[in-house]
Amino acid sequence: MRLKKIVFLLLSSIILVSCNQFVFEEGIEGTDICDYFDIAVDDSAAILWKGNYTDTTIKISNTKIVGSDGETETLTFEFYKLNNCLRVNRGFKYYYGASFDVSAITKMTILNVKMQNWVIDKNFSGQLTYQDHHNKQIYTITFNVDFTEDDYEIVDTNYTYFADCMGDKLPINIDVDKDGTADFILGYEEERNNGNIPNFTTYSIKLSSTKNDDANLILSPKKENSPYFILFKPPFSSENTRR
Repeated sequence: MRLKKIVFLLLSSIILVSCNQFVFEEGIEGTDICDYFDIAVDDSAAILWKGNYTDTTIKISNTKIVGSDGETETLTFEFYKLNNCLRVNRGFKYYYGASFDVSAITKMTILNVKMQNWVIDKNFSGQLTYQDHHNKQIYTITFNVDFTEDDYEIVDTNYTYFADCMGDKLPINIDVDKDGTADFILGYEEERNNGNIPNFTTYSIKLSSTKNDDANLILSPKKENSPYFILFKPPFSSENTRR
């Protein structure tokens, strides 16, 4: 009985620790920040952080290299402008996989913002604490962003979505030799990504042959890594291409 009790307590402790590792903290999105704090901001923060603003919002971001093949990670935090105050909107992380990994956008939960300085459309500095959605770890970072007139953005709400722009026009049959039958099909593949927050859909344009033999060849420049571009300007030689 004593052994069973020990095993039970041990398993309970493991479950408790595991659950604690995956606890999400409550964010402060929607909270107004108006107070100022005396914070020691790293001098390098002004170099690492970039920003832009509209008439009603500001956005600050920090991009760093996380891989040897061009992979990067960008942290972005958005706020609404309220004169001398700011309202916390949202935070997200964009992982750019370059040509070797899947790119994805992931939500981050903002837990605390301490404002050191806020001069409308001029400067925003302070300290920010957030929780990463994937590893559930909590990070505290300092930031310092100087805004210029070049950082002003006009909000474009006239978006064109893929489904409206190309979705009803594809697939397209391509008859290269004009014999009345399609040699290639220009279409697309749709993939829904439900593993990230927010969810999103990616579309990949595909050019495929209608025949399986060597009658139709799709050539692209010789290259070890994708993407293999299939459209390029002459002159070129088939000796320097791959199927």
